Amino acid sequence: MPTSTFENLKPEKKMRVTQALLKEFSNYPLNEAQVARIVKNAAIARGAFYKYFPNLTDAYRYLFEYALKQIHADFKTHPTQDAGFLLEKMDRFIAQANSSSYFDLFKMHFAANEILLHPEVSTKNLSPNEWVIFTLSHETLREIFADYPHRKFYLQRFREVITRLKEE
Repeated sequence: MPTSTFENLKPEKKMRVTQALLKEFSNYPLNEAQVARIVKNAAIARGAFYKYFPNLTDAYRYLFEYALKQIHADFKTHPTQDAGFLLEKMDRFIAQANSSSYFDLFKMHFAANEILLHPEVSTKNLSPNEWVIFTLSHETLREIFADYPHRKFYLQRFREVITRLKEE
């Protein structure tokens, strides 16, 4: 995560660094990302990068969380939520991501970066049905970001499955 030095930057400089991170992580997987390109695009010294972030992974996590906040994504679910509500949240997230500058970041996240990061969400305490819904919603998002033109197909398939699960 970012350091307090980064958090206390002037808004213009903070945005410049954030935009450089967005450019890098939208075009390169985390394991191919380079501090050199980020500092060049942000017009900062290499040493400044390390004053702002301990490493590339922390910079990536900051950017990903920032992007989620910018498009108001809230995927905290509760077992009592119905299928329609969950689908509405997913559909809204996909639409907002598509109309934002973060679409390529999310696409790269689901295609390459997510597997490189240690999961921050534990599924151990979920019931079997909750686990299935969590896993399927995640896979559905992965498919949609990989094949956006067919998003309605993936959402409809997800709708059918979770509706059946909720009926059990």
